[in-house]
Amino acid sequence: MKKLLVLIFFFSVTSQISASHLSGGEIWYEYIGDSLNPYKYRIHLKIHRNNIQGWPTSKIICIRSSCFSSTTLNLPLKLLIDKIPPLDTLPGNIPGSLILPIKTGCVDSSASSLLGLEELHFAGEVTLPGVCSDFLFIYTQASRNLSNNLVNAPTFYIDAKLNNTLGPNTSPRGVVPKITNLCVNQPTRLTYGAIEPNGDSLYYEFTNPLTGSCPNIGYPVALDSGYVVDTPLTVNGSLNFNHNNGNIYFTPTQAEQVYLRVTITEYRIDTNNNYRIPVGSSAVDMQYNFINCSPPDSSWLSTKINGLDSATILSCYDSLITINIKFPVNVNTLSPDGSDFALYNSKDSLIPIVAAGFSGNNNQYIGTSFWLKLSSPLWFNDSLTLVSRVGNDLNTLLNVCGEALIAGDSILLSLDNCSTGIGLEGAIQIADVKVYPNPATNQLYVAAQYDTRKVEATIYTANGQPIKTAWLSKTDNRIDIEALPSGLYFISLQGENIQQVQSFQKE
Repeated sequence: MKKLLVLIFFFSVTSQISASHLSGGEIWYEYIGDSLNPYKYRIHLKIHRNNIQGWPTSKIICIRSSCFSSTTLNLPLKLLIDKIPPLDTLPGNIPGSLILPIKTGCVDSSASSLLGLEELHFAGEVTLPGVCSDFLFIYTQASRNLSNNLVNAPTFYIDAKLNNTLGPNTSPRGVVPKITNLCVNQPTRLTYGAIEPNGDSLYYEFTNPLTGSCPNIGYPVALDSGYVVDTPLTVNGSLNFNHNNGNIYFTPTQAEQVYLRVTITEYRIDTNNNYRIPVGSSAVDMQYNFINCSPPDSSWLSTKINGLDSATILSCYDSLITINIKFPVNVNTLSPDGSDFALYNSKDSLIPIVAAGFSGNNNQYIGTSFWLKLSSPLWFNDSLTLVSRVGNDLNTLLNVCGEALIAGDSILLSLDNCSTGIGLEGAIQIADVKVYPNPATNQLYVAAQYDTRKVEATIYTANGQPIKTAWLSKTDNRIDIEALPSGLYFISLQGENIQQVQSFQKE
């Protein structure tokens, strides 16, 4: 039977540094040598702790191998920069550390709701004594937090491996999910996709969390009843782990705290023997908290557009739209190609979004403001609709509780300060004006209630450049568009009783 987790233990704070408990860590290395110093490396260590007490200025790691005597290396503290004030003013925490979310941010977007975990970064340089196939960089500390899937709370042990027999190597560094508070009964994706500068092949897998002491090789921590290495948490159905890209898909079904250790191994071709051998690995050992969350709020998309609190007015010729959102979200869930959102004009024509990213008052894991880049500037007056959808990254935006922005949620945007004289809405329009066929190939027709005067029709590119003008009447309502390149166009109709703009697609 799975043991009952006492949550208050996880959030307790003591005055003794020795009682500080770790909620995660990762270690990796980068090659910084040259022909004069071919064995020089920089070793990085990050630890995540929930007991914000004490100011460690450095950490000691061990370096062992079967080829040379074991040594130790001192890693000084490297200051980070918080971008969410006033987190660096918390009693006991280290100025320059990074505060990670542990409590829910679903109902309260203030900074205080994001407190709980502190991430510390240490780094130092070492010159290895030579070539060996099994260098091991090790960090240990007592002790882990209690969790549901591990027996007891043994010493925390994290390592990274280096085989430099095929030459220098920089280990893979996982883009680690830092949102540690996730919701029960909601489909969840964790992404461990790594940065790998050497072009080596990567393989991702769950491995047992380790315990042990420096400089010894770590040994697996015993898993509690009901948990196995490949499924270290309680899920509905199966857990889908893509071992080629580090994406993990599952639906958690139980409120619990579990440790997940993901090991990323890199393989390189041995040109002498023409087969792949492992040249390095790094591991990420993190505790995740699965909680019962309130139902997702589909209205949390936006309260501010381009920095305006109460208005949703865009500026003419904008090609970048900034969205400030109610609740902090996981920045890793915004697809950089902009495919998480679709933008439509009032005639339901799609305005292409080509890129997206986070900006403003965000840190590297949590964002409250993002931007969308359009393929071309907005140049006509109109009301626009921004719609959330599942992007090419296979998700919509997720907030810090793992709740998804519902696909199809939308907000209205207004653009009414353009001086081009073109507007898709608000113009004097007559009934039953139809531009057809749409899409068109060679000829475009305009059906309308023409009066005795002709109607001036001007065709514009998607960038707002006029490229063709024609005069239409009852007896001649056809426009030759055969020479136009394929793409989206706008047609402006100006007459005694007609003032209208419509869009069409040229095939």
